[in-house]
Amino acid sequence: MDELIFIIGELLVLETNIIEKVVYPPETEYPDNLLAICKDGKKYEISIRSLD
Repeated sequence: MDELIFIIGELLVLETNIIEKVVYPPETEYPDNLLAICKDGKKYEISIRSLD
């Protein structure tokens, strides 16, 4: 799951013009989440979970 979260974060930064950087919070606080920071300063928490 960690690899998938990393790949999604990298794609957000490389393939969009609005995301400035992606932060991966420690797993103990927010497992399977990442924080996308836009160029205008807005922050979005993205949660990734398995549906199985």
